[in-house]
Order: sequence, then structure tokens, then C-alpha cells
Amino acid sequence: MFDWLPARIEQAKIILHEFPHDWKFVLNPAATEAAIQACEMALEVLLPPSHHKFLLKTLPAGRPSSLKF
Repeated sequence: MFDWLPARIEQAKIILHEFPHDWKFVLNPAATEAAIQACEMALEVLLPPSHHKFLLKTLPAGRPSSLKF
């Protein structure tokens, strides 16, 4: 059923060794109410209330700008 899985695991191991092991993800500062409203207006869609609350606490994690792909 999962005959493809061993090959994918080996592929992931190879890819893993190509990147630095000191990856760090940081949480960005929280969005402001004004920024969220501007985003909603630009997208012409209202964000779900739960995501709206999440953005008021923190923006999604990002990679440091020093990490190059």
C-alpha cells in the first residue's frame, strides 16, 4: 500500500543534508486591527473570527532573512 514511502524517506534525508541545521523560525509582531482590516479590504474577504484573533496575537512564523534558499 505504501510502496512509495521508503523512496520518499530516502529523498527527504538527502534534501535535509543540503540545508543548514541552524534553521530558526521567529514569531513576527502582532498585526494591528487597522492592518487586518486593510488586508481584508485588499482581499475583499473577511477573515474568520478565529484567524482574526490569532493575527492580533502574532503573525505567522517566518524564516530569518539570512537563510537563503
